[in-house]
Amino acid sequence: MMLELIKILLVVLFIVFFIWRKWDLGLNLVLASILLGLLFGLGPLSLIKNVVYTAVDRSTLELVGVVIIIIILGRLLKDSGNLTLMSQSMEGLVADRRVALVIPPALIGLLPMPGGAMFSAPMVQETGEKLNLTPQQKTFFNYWFRHLWEYWWPLYPGLIMEAVILQVSIRKLMAVQWPLTLVAIFGGVLLGLVQVPKLKREKRGSPDFWAGLWGITRSIWPVLFIIGVMIAFRVKLIWVVFAVTLIFLVTSPLDWRERWQSVKEGFSWRTILLLVSVMIFKGMLEASNALTVLPNSFQQLGLSPLFLLFSVPFLVGLLTGVNQAYIGISFPLLLPFMGQPSPDLSLAMFAYVSGFMGVLLSPVHLCLSLTKDYFNADFAKIYKLLIKPVLLIVLFTAVLLVVR
Repeated sequence: MMLELIKILLVVLFIVFFIWRKWDLGLNLVLASILLGLLFGLGPLSLIKNVVYTAVDRSTLELVGVVIIIIILGRLLKDSGNLTLMSQSMEGLVADRRVALVIPPALIGLLPMPGGAMFSAPMVQETGEKLNLTPQQKTFFNYWFRHLWEYWWPLYPGLIMEAVILQVSIRKLMAVQWPLTLVAIFGGVLLGLVQVPKLKREKRGSPDFWAGLWGITRSIWPVLFIIGVMIAFRVKLIWVVFAVTLIFLVTSPLDWRERWQSVKEGFSWRTILLLVSVMIFKGMLEASNALTVLPNSFQQLGLSPLFLLFSVPFLVGLLTGVNQAYIGISFPLLLPFMGQPSPDLSLAMFAYVSGFMGVLLSPVHLCLSLTKDYFNADFAKIYKLLIKPVLLIVLFTAVLLVVR
């Protein structure tokens, strides 16, 4: 078992090393997937099959389609002047531009979607330029405030999966885990927003609240419509996003040459490679059974249950960048440490937070990698901003365990 653990650590070091060397993350993950397969005994034919099958799998193609269409929609919103209108309207409602900066990602975060941070990235860019933010700061604010709600918001699949595995109601989980969102907001404000100088706006006379609200609604109606449809109806995200983007493309004030230019600039082969490589890496983890060795390896080392509840979800989250992955893989294995037959929800929350912090720090997390590329930010500098609020949430959860 220790040998398998060493193999996993080698793959992690491989990814980290080539991130440090500033290799393209998509290429990095494809090579890491091949290395992972070889280390866990997959032959050349099995490697090729896994890579090809994952690349053309329906879920992979849908993911690529959704994210690319979202990016194109964001480009159309920007080129049509909608994001400028949204930014101006937001500033009419909110006196502090720093608050206006983080409201869009926070609102869009209410809707679970792969790569959803790409919806708010152009809006953050618009306000961030006025605040003279660095690419790393724009990435942090867009990324962090996009993920405020995943601790308890019932639309997120991770919470649903946690409730099913623990055999408790989602309402019970919500009642236990909702304070984590307050801590996340506090961490983002204290360790992020207050570091940004407050920029005074030009006086525009008495602000008209309803005019500002109408301006925001009119400027980002495609996003609001997508959120509304996804909440009200059980429709696949790709069809909703495609339909709304097509409608906006047809009704845009841009001429057809400008519209086509926006579509071309929104399409990115690099982004497609990144998305496919993330899915290939996730598929290789499953095919090699690499993650199933983690709990047994830690148990053989005689480590405490609390260490297991932290390290196993964290490592799975870090490796996959997917909430459902760390919950689906680690929670069934960790149930004996959470208490049976009635699990201790404080311990479950600690495991949930540990895995989610791994997801937030994961270079293969789509929101992080896509936002980093969008703002052309540096990974090392992003992590310097991320690590403090991440540690704050872990510390808060650990303190709750002690004082409960």
